[in-house]
Amino acid sequence: MSGTFDINDRGTWDWTDAVGDVSEETSGYRLNAEDEGSFYQVKDGVPYFQPCPTGLVFNPLLNVCDWPQAVDEAQVYDWAVSKGFVNDQR
Repeated sequence: MSGTFDINDRGTWDWTDAVGDVSEETSGYRLNAEDEGSFYQVKDGVPYFQPCPTGLVFNPLLNVCDWPQAVDEAQVYDWAVSKGFVNDQR
């Protein structure tokens, strides 16, 4: 976590292990705690790094790279908390 918590800034979220243990997953998507402009796609229990095109961020609610202004970070935060990727700081 860096600096003061801001729900609109993923860099200030208290991340657990965003990729985590994916060995039991057959498929899915994981946030990249280091870079909101990329994500991990899980296939047969293996996470594969996937970059978004320049200027886009990963939107886990839709499982797509999206324009930053189109992503509701509060909803992404709630999703990340529910998945155990971040500790709830509210």
